Amino acid sequence: MKKYVLFLLLASVAFSCQYSTQQKEDKAKAETISASEVAGENLKFTTLDVKGMTCTGCENTVKKSVTELGGIIEVTASHKDGKATVEFDASKTSIEDIQKAIKNKGYDVTNYKFSKKTE
Repeated sequence: MKKYVLFLLLASVAFSCQYSTQQKEDKAKAETISASEVAGENLKFTTLDVKGMTCTGCENTVKKSVTELGGIIEVTASHKDGKATVEFDASKTSIEDIQKAIKNKGYDVTNYKFSKKTE
């Protein structure tokens, strides 16, 4: 009986964690927008120097933290280069918000620069 109760408890925890993660992913996907939806003067592209990323898990953490902000179009991160690139709608979020989201996950943003997006 104890094994059965333990199994049910573990199964419910595993399911609830997976369900919660899926809800967050769905919310993040719903909030991202396309560049064509943004007025030209509000469309910004920036590259940030991010210290502390050591693996692809770190890259995913940085991408997820930024994607959760409103107005994010695209985010990439590279632990090998120590950089993150963000395309965003400046009328909905700011570079300060992006930096804060990354810093809140334990990484340091040491510099950033705005540029034009290169395909």
